[in-house]
Amino acid sequence: MELFWVMKEYGKRCFIDVLKRSERLKTSMDTVILTLRHFNIIPKEIIALELFGMCGLWVTKDYGHYCNYLELWEINPFYAKWAQYFLPNATVQNGDSIEACQKGKLLRNDYNFIVIDSPGGPFNDGNYCEHFDIFPSIFNYTAKNFIMIITIIRSIESQIELTDKIRIDRWKERRSNFYGFKEPSDSINIDLGNLIETYANIFKRSNVVVDRILYVPRNDFLGFLIVKGSKQ
Repeated sequence: MELFWVMKEYGKRCFIDVLKRSERLKTSMDTVILTLRHFNIIPKEIIALELFGMCGLWVTKDYGHYCNYLELWEINPFYAKWAQYFLPNATVQNGDSIEACQKGKLLRNDYNFIVIDSPGGPFNDGNYCEHFDIFPSIFNYTAKNFIMIITIIRSIESQIELTDKIRIDRWKERRSNFYGFKEPSDSINIDLGNLIETYANIFKRSNVVVDRILYVPRNDFLGFLIVKGSKQ
């Protein structure tokens, strides 16, 4: 089943690459790169960290060729093996990236391009949710000046009927705690301004100056939050 999924995704990726070469399509990560170039804030030498890489066919594939160094973490050994195949120049690590971040197991401490494209609702037996457990330990590994690209979920309303009640209640609880709401139901749909304020405060508490925050939508309910930060 996993092999079938990888081959299916590879077929989709090949089709996407054909459209990209013909300049008929740009992915969300392509737009992120263009945005960074537009504001002249993309690092000259990219030391990248991808914390939830899967097999590297989507988000990572769109920026990996720009990197001077790319470290990709994937907890599933089957997907990690394929990530190394699809991204031969990457340093692929098979392991729990959140645990690695919390316990000092990442390979460097000078990443200047960090991509956090985490799963959504509670995962790893409910221990983790979205990217919430990455903070604040991720700041131990960044260069003085860095770009962080975070997938943020503005709304989980479309998932309520598709997810069992125990899991969705836990998801709302974790979102409510992270974003500072009194009622879990308030976290179902979150205003973009409130989201940006939350991340700005997270960075500030870790003595990181936010030089710029940008948002690139991926669809109606999630997008990439691009943060340019500077350690003090």
